[in-house]
Amino acid sequence: MSQRTSARSWRPSRRALLESGAKATGLAAAAALLAGCGVGGGAGRDGAEVSDDDLAPWREADLDWEQQTGASLVFGAQQHPWLQGVRGHLPVFEALTGISVELQVSGESDFTTKLPVQLGGGSPTPDVFFIPSYPQYVASRWIEPLRSYQDDRDLTDRAFYAGDDLFDSARSFVEWSDGRDYAVPITAEVQTVFYRSDLVGEDLASFAALAAAAKEAKGDGIAGIAMRGKAEATMAWTCQGFVFAHGGYVIDPSGRPAFDSPESITAVDSYASLLRDAGPPGAAAWDWQQVNQAFEGRKAAMVIESSVFGAEYMDPESSREADEVRAAPFPALDGELRPNFWHWVLGMNRRSKKKTAAWLFLQWATSPPTAALLAGAGVSVPRRSVWRADSFRKRYPAHAADVVLAMFGKADSKPYDAFYLHPKWPEVGTLFASAMSSVIAGGATARDAMRRAQRRAEKVLGDG
Repeated sequence: MSQRTSARSWRPSRRALLESGAKATGLAAAAALLAGCGVGGGAGRDGAEVSDDDLAPWREADLDWEQQTGASLVFGAQQHPWLQGVRGHLPVFEALTGISVELQVSGESDFTTKLPVQLGGGSPTPDVFFIPSYPQYVASRWIEPLRSYQDDRDLTDRAFYAGDDLFDSARSFVEWSDGRDYAVPITAEVQTVFYRSDLVGEDLASFAALAAAAKEAKGDGIAGIAMRGKAEATMAWTCQGFVFAHGGYVIDPSGRPAFDSPESITAVDSYASLLRDAGPPGAAAWDWQQVNQAFEGRKAAMVIESSVFGAEYMDPESSREADEVRAAPFPALDGELRPNFWHWVLGMNRRSKKKTAAWLFLQWATSPPTAALLAGAGVSVPRRSVWRADSFRKRYPAHAADVVLAMFGKADSKPYDAFYLHPKWPEVGTLFASAMSSVIAGGATARDAMRRAQRRAEKVLGDG
């Protein structure tokens, strides 16, 4: 698969900015919500009355939100913190547009298994949905290209949407090699070190310092560090961050697997050694849920996980030790920071019979005012303005938000995109995860495991 050429996705045009005049932009409307006006960032609103004041931030758009009044949509989703944040505000969208939304939610495993069957069978529903594997869905022609909707001035107010407020990595991720967007980003997650300041010191800037701190913190029934080790494609995300940080690739820019490169072998050995020396028993079978449970249960002094969990780790209402939790950047190698990241995205069913209504939903769900709503719940959305806002930082402490912002400023999408935007990344990722897990368990050296996995990956990619 060819690499995409730019990160210009859905930026406001100069003409749109000029025509907005003195009208409040989406960011200005969002600022009002972030300051505590309008709907605010409170709990869900199911069954609640929606007032004109509630709808005011979206009505700042130069857009007829009611053009599809009477339509109905099916929204397919998996359980996720972003969904938990947005579902209580669906009545706002329904009141704004007159479009009703049927929410169909399932667990991650069921969702990722059943949705391809539905779409592959030609079902026109769900109309909009979470996209578990972006390249697979583009290659299978299951999702609608969005550029024509973005360029239609009757359907989109670019100035209101404020595309330049999105992280560069989020804009880059959704723009495909043909120059079109097939999805909109809804989350921003970056691999982050979270640690207990009562057990771990602040010097975690390098891999050597991190390993030393983890070993020192281990003891009295507490693991020095917890990370994913399970032999499943999505569980290898944290280990792949080590590979990227060491200058390696999982799939290189030419489309070949790079498991057996010196960088990859060194990174996997470093990851596995860290867990063997300072991790919990049975780490080779751990997933992200077990990692989180260990950290929140004071069974691990440190974790390297997605930044999305920061609000949970540092929430004083759910954690008695929240004040002791700190965030640190992902370690640098030779002083160069190469953080790993992830963006969940939403797309539109190519066979949907309600595409205009579906687009209005996608635009609303990712607009600045909706991002501001989610900020109040500590949801990690891909907008810089939210991460800088005081209301968000009440749920996601300022020091941690600054860490995340700094890492997104350094994010290099090349190794990430080469892997996660390859249509066969789940198969290749499973091979990587199996090799990783075997090394953690002590069943093979990193060199032997990665070389064997390389040969298998070459067959999957047609290169052997």
